[in-house]
Amino acid sequence: MEKRRISVLITFLMILFLLLCFRLFDLQIIHYQFYQKKSLEQHKRIIHLAAQRGDIFDRNENILATSLDTYSVYEYRHGWLGRKLSLAQAQKLQGNNRKQINILKEKKRVYPKSTLASQLIGFVGMDNEGLSGI
Repeated sequence: MEKRRISVLITFLMILFLLLCFRLFDLQIIHYQFYQKKSLEQHKRIIHLAAQRGDIFDRNENILATSLDTYSVYEYRHGWLGRKLSLAQAQKLQGNNRKQINILKEKKRVYPKSTLASQLIGFVGMDNEGLSGI
């Protein structure tokens, strides 16, 4: 009885091993092209986005600095095609190349009162990184 149990267990393990080998062969050899294509489609470019900046008001609640939505256009291998554009401009630049050319929503810092309190408020760079002031 003990030998029969061991035989059944070994047979079961061999069948399981053969099924596993068949599945690996199926994935790595037979369906190689399918999974390679799927892998390339899932590849994404990581773009670090800055935190949103808040509005800056004076004591009478007039806006001194605010952020507006803009759009930047980039192509996977060639970098930026246009930055801080309106949605219409970005879509025009993208055209029908939706797979190769992408649109990224960004913020643009705007100062409605121009240079009023500019030393205190400061300014930001192209990537919305604070360069001076609050």
